[in-house]
Amino acid sequence: MSIELTLLISVVSVGVAVYSAFITGSRNSRKDHKEEAHQTAVILEKLANISLGIAELKEDLSVLKDEQGNLKVEVAELKASVKQAHKRIDELMREGQS
Repeated sequence: MSIELTLLISVVSVGVAVYSAFITGSRNSRKDHKEEAHQTAVILEKLANISLGIAELKEDLSVLKDEQGNLKVEVAELKASVKQAHKRIDELMREGQS
């Protein structure tokens, strides 16, 4: 009878140990999944912010290109105006020398 009682206590102890290990592993697994989900959400949020930043930069670049095009036109017009002014000045100087 003593051997049977010892064997029964050993079997019950092993069963409790296995059950405790299973419960602890399950709890840790759920905690790990929560942490991974949180990290994934943070990464996705950062990627979304980067995407928005890139979109804003593209818009700014487009505006700058338009402004640059306008400035090129203005410079060309100013060059033409300066050229005409020089011609008139040269004509006036020739008339003054004659």
